[in-house]
Amino acid sequence: MSANIFLSDTVIFLEIHPDPSEDLPIIFVTTEAGQLGRSGMNSAGLRVCASSLMSTEDYFPIDLSLPPEASQEPLVPMSLIQRQFLHNSNFANALINIRNIPRHVSNNLVVDTADNFVMALEITPSVVHLVYTEGNDNFIIHANNFMSMSFHASPWNDRYPGGSSWFRGFRITRNVRPYNQGGLTEKRIIQTFLDHLSKPTAVCQHMEDCTVKNVPDYPYKGAQTTLGHFQYNFTQRTIMTCKGPPCVGHFEKFQINPTSNM
Repeated sequence: MSANIFLSDTVIFLEIHPDPSEDLPIIFVTTEAGQLGRSGMNSAGLRVCASSLMSTEDYFPIDLSLPPEASQEPLVPMSLIQRQFLHNSNFANALINIRNIPRHVSNNLVVDTADNFVMALEITPSVVHLVYTEGNDNFIIHANNFMSMSFHASPWNDRYPGGSSWFRGFRITRNVRPYNQGGLTEKRIIQTFLDHLSKPTAVCQHMEDCTVKNVPDYPYKGAQTTLGHFQYNFTQRTIMTCKGPPCVGHFEKFQINPTSNM
């Protein structure tokens, strides 16, 4: 992501304790200042992590050809959809909420539960495409390109311009799979994300100019960096955070007390 976010120190952690009358779980989210959520976990044992997707179905939400007084369909920013997932205590209800929220852009949500279930929701303006674990895998790893067969069978196309997303997920998967049935520790997860293949556009991305040469319309220009590394532990209800690339960052731990207002 843009190094400006890192340099301006606008990545924030929010611990949200709703009033007991709201009957909502405690929420911990990481996001950029001004946004409502990007990734997080709640005290009911639900978690969401988001990654950007781009499809040819995405559209600008306001029809400028209409007069200002014309009524247009209200649409929801993707950061609110990410946050809304964590307002639920029931996994099925959370999925229904995501399906029914009106939207105008694509996004991927990897959602999982303390009951050891994980899936990915590849969201487009009209459809939620589902990605499940494969074979004996107990994990889903997602970068910034569509993976679902249902999307690739649709009339829409992936607008991701190519590059590191085509190999980042595979690199992580290769390092995680040996510990698929146990032994995947915090340290091993961190080690997995210290991959510098194709630096600076790597899994662990540093604050360097990532502009692709000789491709003037490439959408990502200038200095980019890994904004942070986050691990969510359902068993302990802990969140381990690191600002910036994990190979040089400082790690901190936070904990949610699931009984404080439920």
